[in-house]
Order: sequence, then structure tokens, then C-alpha cells
Amino acid sequence: MKVTGFGRILAKRNMGGICFLKVRFQEEDTQFILTKKDLGNYKEITALPSGSIISIEGTLVLSKTGTPSIAVFSAKSVSPCRIELPDKYNGVTSRTEYDDRVIGLIGNPDSFCLFKAIAELNCRVREVLVRNGYLEFDTGVLQSNFDAGLANSFSTHCNANGREYHLSLTSEMKLKKLIAGGFERVYEMTHSFRNEGVNSTHYPEFGILECYKASESLADSLALITEILNELAQVSRRGIGIEVLGEEFSSPPKQISFHEALALACSREVSVSDLVLVRPDLFSKGMPEFTRIYKALTKIVAPQFDNPVFIVDMPEGFNPFCKITNDKALQAVLVAKGMHIGTISVDENNPEVVSQRLQKQSEESGVPINTGYLELLDLGVPPISGIGLGMTRLAMLFLPREKQNVRDVIPFPFI
Repeated sequence: MKVTGFGRILAKRNMGGICFLKVRFQEEDTQFILTKKDLGNYKEITALPSGSIISIEGTLVLSKTGTPSIAVFSAKSVSPCRIELPDKYNGVTSRTEYDDRVIGLIGNPDSFCLFKAIAELNCRVREVLVRNGYLEFDTGVLQSNFDAGLANSFSTHCNANGREYHLSLTSEMKLKKLIAGGFERVYEMTHSFRNEGVNSTHYPEFGILECYKASESLADSLALITEILNELAQVSRRGIGIEVLGEEFSSPPKQISFHEALALACSREVSVSDLVLVRPDLFSKGMPEFTRIYKALTKIVAPQFDNPVFIVDMPEGFNPFCKITNDKALQAVLVAKGMHIGTISVDENNPEVVSQRLQKQSEESGVPINTGYLELLDLGVPPISGIGLGMTRLAMLFLPREKQNVRDVIPFPFI
């Protein structure tokens, strides 16, 4: 079978009349076989430095050792590499990759395969949503009001009108407005911005999937998350340089209540308010209720789970918009490999109930009441169930837990 295309030389082994090249070709690391008797410019091509781009014509063959290869009968130098690439002894370090991702992609096949897997995962997530009847929207990332509770925003100045705008942390309000306008199932896969600290799992800019539908079924949303995790597992089994995810990622995650998970982590029954005494290093008396719950979730509950688990029956203060039925919040949180990956919930659409909760939240935290959401509820909205899934965190599940670093799944980290 004849093949043509461009490739980048990664390594070469010249044996005089025959040369074996390791080439990045059609997104795979492939062996090229060049022979002096079949290639008129053999000397020119084999003298090219590692990293150079060549165009070739050849045929698919098996080498004498049984390695799938391409026997090259025509080759041309397209772009010689003038930069010395890291050799196999010094290799590509994480520092090298963060400073120059292109060098990392060229010299580290594991890194190349990781980003290829992330791209495939993004495609598959969209396929899951399309199969389930969701429509994708692009609602933009600039907004006049920052709707994100206690989070800090990135701000920017608009020269057109002299006003200040904020980079969005969530598309929730905009997507729910689309539902109020008549759409049944909507989603957006976009970037969010949080102007806060940076560590191995937090970064100022991160990918997020938000999807909402006119429904009050928490079970349907959990099933959608299960489909997405199954796609994640399938992608992991096809790649190299990424951790293969087992059957625990292909089956519906187990469910455990927040208070039960907290008790397991603390080795005794404990309430969120008690954590001020149990873990004074993490909690203080003046801390808002949401912050206490979120810290308990991310610092105490999530780290004890490696396999994906739905934390259900979250405390009411975790989300003032969540519907409460029989004293239980219709909400769940997905955790895996010690991280908070996503939040799933059914909204309370009674304006009076939501107004009271927002008033309480404002009094405790000092955050202004979200009047825009109350105005939307006054207009009338159907029951809404939704998912907020961290796509950057989802990609981090491809990494071993002990080597988790958010910068490893961001193509071009600036910090």
C-alpha cells in the first residue's frame, strides 16, 4: 500500500547502505526504512539533523524483525531543524515541557499521546451529549456581572464603551436563560477563569462542561455522567503514556452520602460545624457555610476516593439554587482520584424559596444577591437539572494520582 505525507525525524540509525528513521508520521511514531540503492538523495536525507521535516512516498512493509515500517522510495527535505533537540540521555523534563511544549510534544511520545487522548475525549463527550439530544451553544466569556459567589474574577477594560467586564467562571445563567427561552437541552464546553491560587490541581484558566435540561430527574444526569466516564475509560485503553482506567470507570459509580463519607474520613460521626474543632488548620468560626462545606468536600472527603464515586445528600448550604425534597438536596458531587470532578443538581425554581436562601447566603458571606437569577425565576422556568463537569480535571484522570499536575494537561501553561 502506497503512503505519502510529511514527517518529523525523531531519531536515526545509519548502517551505511540502509538507514532506519524513527519519524512522527500521521500522529504516530513510525519506522522509515531508507536504502541507498532505492533513494537517489539518500546521503542528503540521512544527513539531516533530528527534528527535520521531510516529505516522503513509500510502501507499508514489515522489517526483518517484524516491525511495521514504511519503505521509502522518494524523500524530500522540507524544513531542516536548526534547534538541537533533547537527546535520549538528557530527555525532555517537565520543566522543558512547561517552558516549550512544542519541544515536549516532539521529544516525549507520552506527552504527545496524552494530548491526543484529551482531544479524542473532548470529541467523545460531545458525541455523548448529541446522542442524548443536547444542543451546543457559545455564550461568550465576557460578562458585565460576575456570577460566581465567593470566587475572585479576572477583569478587563473595554475601549469601545469605557466599561469594565469580567471573564466568566460559569455559563450557568446564560444556559438557563436559553431553557427559559424554549430550548429543552443545552450545553457549552468552554473555559472558565478564577483569579485565585495555583497548585497541582488548581489553575487560573480551566476547561468546563455545563449542560442543563428541562427535567427534575437527578438520576438522568447521573446516567449521563456515567456515559462520559465510560468514554474516558475507553480512550485510556487505546493510548500509551496515559494510565489505563479499569472497569470501575466503565460502571455506574457507587453512591455514598456526604455525612457518611465525612464520618469515614474522620473515623467518627461529625458535622460540618464540628470541623472547626476537629480540623482547626482548615476551618475557622467566621468561615461562610459554603466555604466550610467545600473545604470538607475537597480536603477531607474527596482525597479518600480513588475510583469514581457520587457523593449524594449534600448539605443544603452547598448550593442555594438546589431543590430540597424530604430534607434531602437533589444534588450529587463526582469525585475520583482524590479530586472534585463535577457537580450534578436539580434546581429549585420557586422564586420565594430561592430568594430566602440567597438572602441568607448574602448575610453570611457578604456576596450581593443574584437579582438576575430571581428575575429569571419571576419570568417562569421549568424544572432544570444540570451538570458542571471540570474538563481539565477529567483529563487529569489520565494521569497517575501520585503524578497529578494540572499543567501536564494544559497545552501551553503560562504559570
